[in-house]
Amino acid sequence: MIIGAGGTLANTNGLNTNSLIDGQFLMVGDNGLKQNLSVPISGIAGVNYRFASIWKAQNTGNVGTVRIAWPAGLKALRLIQSPDAVFDSNDTVTDMSVNTQTVNGVTYNYADVTIGNGQFFTFAAFANAPGGVVNGLSQWYRADIDAVNTGNGSDVTSWTDYFAGTVSTQKGANALPKYRIGAADYFNFNPGLNFTAGTQTIGNNVVRTLTSLDFDVFTLTKEGMAAGGGNPRYFSVAQDNSGNSNNAIMDAFGLSPTGTVERRPIGGGTQFPGVNPAFSTTIPSIMYHKLTNTTAAKGLNGGALGTAETYAAQGEQFGGHYFGDTQFGSNGSDNRGFIGNIGETIVYGAGTLSDAERRKVDTYLAIKYGITLGRIATDNYVSSADAAIWEWGIEYCV
Repeated sequence: MIIGAGGTLANTNGLNTNSLIDGQFLMVGDNGLKQNLSVPISGIAGVNYRFASIWKAQNTGNVGTVRIAWPAGLKALRLIQSPDAVFDSNDTVTDMSVNTQTVNGVTYNYADVTIGNGQFFTFAAFANAPGGVVNGLSQWYRADIDAVNTGNGSDVTSWTDYFAGTVSTQKGANALPKYRIGAADYFNFNPGLNFTAGTQTIGNNVVRTLTSLDFDVFTLTKEGMAAGGGNPRYFSVAQDNSGNSNNAIMDAFGLSPTGTVERRPIGGGTQFPGVNPAFSTTIPSIMYHKLTNTTAAKGLNGGALGTAETYAAQGEQFGGHYFGDTQFGSNGSDNRGFIGNIGETIVYGAGTLSDAERRKVDTYLAIKYGITLGRIATDNYVSSADAAIWEWGIEYCV
């Protein structure tokens, strides 16, 4: 969040012509909760979730209009101002989505408002979430939505995540993955991104992907993935977005088509925990990756998690994310891409899911892609409304 006095923001303090008079102060602080969409909200048109984080202001000396800005991407972003910490239809709502400004290369939505002394405020937006699980969600990439292409076999020139609007594009001069239409033997008639060479890349080096030490990643891939070169990756998260040239910067978190996981703390050595289970060799894989600061575990197609593997503490990571090859420009990376197909990637970068939440996401993916989930004798297929939509032992008529 950026707050600036007056009705403008600038790239530097020196360029900022706004000023306060002596004795004027506007101070804000939050409750320490997650700064993302996680709390359901009703009664306010166009939005369905608000941030868990709530800010309170101290306005001394009658500071007037300020510009409050949040990175663009959330759908129908609103600023909600309230005299108390309860947000409802009685509060003041300002549409931020209609206003954009770029500051130091980052595009923000903003609202020009006055924040009264003792006033509370937060942000709300409309969230699309797999299985209705929005808690901790960062990105949700779907090949059937916002993968820009000109037809079967053409380049995917950009890929926009369906949750936050993060846009992945070509990196350096690397080739782009290809768009492939769905078929009976390809993602249950759903399209995918087809990486035909280990030098293809699409990604985003502006956002911060992981805001928690503990996070989850779901990937939906087709059987038959293969290495596209040395240290192959099909999905990676960088340590930062500085663009500095060294072979560690792309190694914060990496998923290999061979099944290994890479973790590397800033300033530390890389680690490759061999985490089971392996990808299916006969059908597409819904692979659930559950990561903490010191452990990694995986679960395949709704099955139980394998044994968690341990590694040295990772600490905070600040970079964007990439599909395929992470070698581009002169960044010094040594990770090639893969040969294979991706249907969806879902990143819960702000925290890990409960077992019940995982089952909702697995259910969504399983029904869409025609995959039978594991543990069906003990765990139902569950809708976003927590209703059992397929129960073991019940005969269904079609």
